[in-house]
Amino acid sequence: MPNKTKGQVYLKSRSFYLRILHVIGCVMFLCAPAFCEDLPPVKVSVGYSVLRDDTVGRKNSSGWLASVSGDLNRWFGLTGEVGDNVAPRSVFGTDTHLGVSSFFGGPHVTTNIGRHASPFAHLLVGAVRTTSKTNGFSASDVDYAIQPGVGMDWWLKPNIGIRVGGDYRRIPTQEFTGSSGFRFQIGIVVDIS
Repeated sequence: MPNKTKGQVYLKSRSFYLRILHVIGCVMFLCAPAFCEDLPPVKVSVGYSVLRDDTVGRKNSSGWLASVSGDLNRWFGLTGEVGDNVAPRSVFGTDTHLGVSSFFGGPHVTTNIGRHASPFAHLLVGAVRTTSKTNGFSASDVDYAIQPGVGMDWWLKPNIGIRVGGDYRRIPTQEFTGSSGFRFQIGIVVDIS
């Protein structure tokens, strides 16, 4: 029997360890349903929003938002949110569409008041994209933003409720003037845990 080189021994031992890792991965995959029993609560919300912001000339703009929140314990969790608001305007007889899209994430705290009410507060950070479209021309800008807010989930059934909330949005800029605005939201919240 010929002697094996160092490279052949290495490849054979590497193959052995890869097989062991494959078996461990398969066992973990098959046991995953047992781990799913203790998943943290996850809430999904979609709704209507009204934004009053400097970027749309201190006018109200209507739109939508969607969020996903996962609780890490009974009172603390993480939230991700996307939204879009549009304000059609007529400036000097020309139709202009102003849009504000937002992408946020951050921590939230929540508690339960009885069976039907869950107040919450969050501090979200992310990006805001403003767009302007006029006569086939468009311009856009992306800025960093901070958005603290509060709200209440009113549970109509154990897993379905109504979400009402308000946020303050601050967009700091390089000139230190920035812009700010307020957003009101109302929508449906579903606890999918």
